[in-house]
Amino acid sequence: MTSSSYEQAVWEFVRQHQTVAVTIRYLDRNFDLVAEGIDPALCMGELPDSALRSRRLGSFERKLVCAPSYLKTLPKIETPDDLKGVDFVAMEGLADQVVLHKGAAERELSTSRCRILVDNFAELRSALG
Repeated sequence: MTSSSYEQAVWEFVRQHQTVAVTIRYLDRNFDLVAEGIDPALCMGELPDSALRSRRLGSFERKLVCAPSYLKTLPKIETPDDLKGVDFVAMEGLADQVVLHKGAAERELSTSRCRILVDNFAELRSALG
């Protein structure tokens, strides 16, 4: 497994600043940064109202995926409206609204019909298997 450029930048920073101690934690859930003694933090998803200072660094896209075994149990899906009756696996902290893109057209879809709610990416992937 290779380190990301972000991790490489952290390691270089630590090498250059001998008095700095760094702990890196990958937590796929919402938590109180102050209570956990964490500063700074890279967070993804909707941030709760907070007295903490934050800055948007970027954005990400989500994709709708479906396990082939579940797809076989559904009527043929041809339009976004056909998704209204399906069950979703959701990840805590991410909005339950997804914007679907097709060419220049956009359509908002609610994924609030959630049967499984997880708090980390490993479990999300496992639930979709």
